[in-house]
Amino acid sequence: MLVLNTVDKGRLGEEQAAEHLRSIGYIIVEKNFRTRWGEVDIISTRENVIAFIEVKTWRGIDPLELHRVFTTAKRRRMTLCAQMFMDRHKEFSGYMIRFDLMYLRPDGSLVGFYENVLT
Repeated sequence: MLVLNTVDKGRLGEEQAAEHLRSIGYIIVEKNFRTRWGEVDIISTRENVIAFIEVKTWRGIDPLELHRVFTTAKRRRMTLCAQMFMDRHKEFSGYMIRFDLMYLRPDGSLVGFYENVLT
C-alpha cells in the first residue's frame, strides 16, 4: 500500500478536484497560485465567474465545520491572493469573484463542493 505524504496527498487531491471542475464545465485558469500572502489551490472560470478554490483532502471530515478551514487569517490571505491575481490578469476584470471550497476523501471521491463560502 502506497502511503502519501501531506504534500503529495494535497497535490493528488487538487488534480482530482480539477478533473471534477472540468467535468461540470469549469475552465482551470491556474493551479497553486502563490503570493507572499499564501496560495490559492485552483483558480477557475465558468461563464462570467472566476472562482478561487480551496481544496481539502481529509479523512473523517465533517463538512459542517467550515470554520476549521476558513479561519479569519485564511480568509484574509485568500482575499489578498485573489486581489493580486485580479491585478495581474485584467482580462478577468468583468468577472464576478467567488471563493469556493471542495472537500475530497483520500480516495479522491467528492464529499462536497461549496460555492461562495466567504460571504
